[in-house]
Amino acid sequence: MTAETRRQFVEMRAESQQQFVEMRAESQQQFAETRQRFAEMRAETQQQFSEVRAEVAEVRQQVVDTQQRVVDVRYQFDILAEHVDDKIDVVREVLVGRIDSMNAKIHDLAIDMTSEFADVRSMLTYSHRDLDRRVRVLEGDVSKR
Repeated sequence: MTAETRRQFVEMRAESQQQFVEMRAESQQQFAETRQRFAEMRAETQQQFSEVRAEVAEVRQQVVDTQQRVVDVRYQFDILAEHVDDKIDVVREVLVGRIDSMNAKIHDLAIDMTSEFADVRSMLTYSHRDLDRRVRVLEGDVSKR
C-alpha cells in the first residue's frame, strides 16, 4: 500500500469516526427528545385518567343518590297506597252499612205494603159485598114494583 492510499484510509477512518460521533450525538439527542415527549404524554395521560376517575366517581355518587331517591319515593308511594287502601276500606264499610240499612228499610217497606195491600183487599172485598147486597136489594125492590 502506498503512503497516499494509507493517508486516504486514515482520512476516511477519521471522517467515518467523526460521522459516527455526530450520528451518535444526534441519536442521543433524538432519544432524549423522545424520552421527554413520552414523559410528557405519560403525565398528560395520567392527568386525563385522573379526570376520568373523578368523573366516574361523581357519576357513581349520582347513581347512589338516584337509587336512594328511588327508594325514598317507593317508600312514600307505599305509605300513600296504604293510606288510600285504608280510605277505600272506610268507604266500603260505610257503603256496606248503608246498603244493609237500605235493604232492611226496603224489606220493612215490603212487609208494610203487603200488609196494607191485604187490608185494602179486605176492605174492597167487604165494600163490594156490601155494594152487591144493596144493589140486589134495590133490584129486588124494582122488580116487585
